[in-house]
Amino acid sequence: MIRRWLQYAKNYPGWSSKERYLVISCDDFGAVRLANKTAREYLQQQGLPMNLYHYDQYDILESAEDLNILAETLSSVKDSNGKSAVITGFGMAANIDFAAMKANGYTEFINETVDKTFDRLGMQDAWKMLQSMQAEGLLAMEFHGREHVHVGWLMQRLQEKHPQVLANMEVESLAGLENAGTKHIDYTAAFAYDSSDEFPQLAEILADGIALFEQVWGVKPVHFTPPVMKYSRQLDEVLVGNGIQYLDRVFQNLEYLGYEEAGKGKHKKRFHWQNQTLKTKNNIPESWGVKAAKGELHAMIRNCFFEPMWNPQLDWVNNTMAQIEAAFAMGKPANLATHRVSFVGGIEKEVRDRGNQDLKNLLVAVKKRWPQVQFVSTRELGEIMRSKK
Repeated sequence: MIRRWLQYAKNYPGWSSKERYLVISCDDFGAVRLANKTAREYLQQQGLPMNLYHYDQYDILESAEDLNILAETLSSVKDSNGKSAVITGFGMAANIDFAAMKANGYTEFINETVDKTFDRLGMQDAWKMLQSMQAEGLLAMEFHGREHVHVGWLMQRLQEKHPQVLANMEVESLAGLENAGTKHIDYTAAFAYDSSDEFPQLAEILADGIALFEQVWGVKPVHFTPPVMKYSRQLDEVLVGNGIQYLDRVFQNLEYLGYEEAGKGKHKKRFHWQNQTLKTKNNIPESWGVKAAKGELHAMIRNCFFEPMWNPQLDWVNNTMAQIEAAFAMGKPANLATHRVSFVGGIEKEVRDRGNQDLKNLLVAVKKRWPQVQFVSTRELGEIMRSKK
């Protein structure tokens, strides 16, 4: 009963509408985690904890077959306007260039753009399918970071010759490294930090990543979701200066401030709500050498959870339907949080099949329960919220 009440309570504040908007926010497009099943087996043999998270077990670059099946799932259900379901895909601009880094003895961080990753792996058909899905309105790409790895963390571990990190580099993967982090940084959290001294480098990666994303994906992003949701609001002006309008936030979080002189401690509790105005407060020093501007961002909240492989025993259709019911009852858009791992079958086809079947059943159930539902991307939702204040 308490959990049910909390589902409604968390949807109380913020922008509301009588319309029923359904959003699907899916992270990690274009990111390299596991190279293949052989890599997973090798890392497990090296003693890495590959069974702790479903990402380390199943997450792999999306194939053309994966994307074709996902496109069929999305196009199989139409909203009240005759529009297919659309996934807002939060993607990377680049990946580690494993071969180049190995060649230089891991002395310098080198990346490759996402399109080159697909090309290098002989997956040009998958890259073309991603472009096709965008053109057909089934996929709307937004910014998730330059790479899905903390560059400073990686280079420090390589300098230390950390055996688990070196094992990953050997098989061109980035998985199972939960025990190799620092107090405030884990390896996939690209914009996490132990100290505010790291902000200039993070700002440079952020600005460079946004520019590179536009070059690679052919669209200027307006929405940013930080990897693992670790990010400092001290960098907001970099987002504004580079065209970002919407920032993913959670309802409540403790933001690590990254410096000792915080007065009341190292963390600050922040509360967020849908379409909350986030004004930039701090000046980015010119010495950082990045484009930045004062202004404002708008909070985008994911208020529903859909992650079939996070707990395969759970009835995800009914579980997510209950969350959508709570959002709609409180006049809020239903924004589903999910990840690419639910829709890829390069490691286990059953994962992809389960994810697509659950998603299709969920979309059918939503359309039956709310015939007036409208499928929109986060960019479209942002425009709606800002035009109907």
